[in-house]
Amino acid sequence: MTLSNPAPLAQLDDNINCTLRLCERELREAKERLVVRAQPEVDRWLQMNGVPQEALRLRLFPYSLSGKARSWLNNRPPFSNTS
Repeated sequence: MTLSNPAPLAQLDDNINCTLRLCERELREAKERLVVRAQPEVDRWLQMNGVPQEALRLRLFPYSLSGKARSWLNNRPPFSNTS
């Protein structure tokens, strides 16, 4: 099999990239829906254990970051975030 016309390959690349972007968006939306549905359960858990909501949110904040923001935070010296 010879490829005399590269256009189908370029179209395939475009289709793959489009599919990946679509899947990423769907995964992000599903994650957001999961977080919204889980929030009341997390709130109940916090109240049962006497942990203030703000304390848990501060502990979980680093996990909410991605990309350059997460890299920046991970490269900060330990205990350098005081405010």
